[in-house]
Amino acid sequence: MKLAKTFSSEVTVRFNGRVANAKSIMGLASLAADHGSIVELEVAGQDEDHATEALVRLIEIELAQPEEPRG
Repeated sequence: MKLAKTFSSEVTVRFNGRVANAKSIMGLASLAADHGSIVELEVAGQDEDHATEALVRLIEIELAQPEEPRG
């Protein structure tokens, strides 16, 4: 997630027993979370409150909508 990279805090996403650094697109892809999945977000650092608010908003609002088919 590009948004996670804008914060100095460490951001971790957990899904189905797997853990990934939210600043790593490959790590997030390895979670294999489908649209509508429930994930756990852990944020720790100097700007954790602001980061948590922004990331939760992204997940709940922007990523809650399925992608439009391309083609």
